[in-house]
Amino acid sequence: MAVLETPLGSTLRITLETGFDQEGSPILKNRSFRNVKPSADDQDVFDVANLLVPLQQHTLNEVQRIDEFSLENE
Repeated sequence: MAVLETPLGSTLRITLETGFDQEGSPILKNRSFRNVKPSADDQDVFDVANLLVPLQQHTLNEVQRIDEFSLENE
């Protein structure tokens, strides 16, 4: 039986390095931006993330795109 996938939305998550703990491991904080168009190109989402980074107080660690889908029987 086939499964039908319906895009619900996407979220852009920027992970920032806010400092280091006592063991020297980085302390990370996430900033999420919801309502990204599911049809947006990955390059465009990445470019927007890089435009947002200079507006942040901390150093960029990672850029993630989280896509959500609804799954149904076809």
